[in-house]
Amino acid sequence: IIVSIVALFLPTMMLSGFIYPTENMPLPLQLLSDIFPAKWFIIAIKSVMIKGSGIAVIWFELMIMSIMTTVFIGASVVKYKKIK
Repeated sequence: IIVSIVALFLPTMMLSGFIYPTENMPLPLQLLSDIFPAKWFIIAIKSVMIKGSGIAVIWFELMIMSIMTTVFIGASVVKYKKIK
């Protein structure tokens, strides 16, 4: 369990913008953080909870998370069919 926390959870939280703003990170880390769905979720949730924004403001983040969800589910279905 500790290995999974260090290997998965900690980098995700550090690169999502939850702990440190992504704008203050070096450019390579900013680009790396773009592939984590947690970054887009944190941006959307901060907009809704802190600013009181609606779906008109967070549509871009929702679109990115929807595309990532489609890609990840599609990849898992393809991999599952190969195993079976």
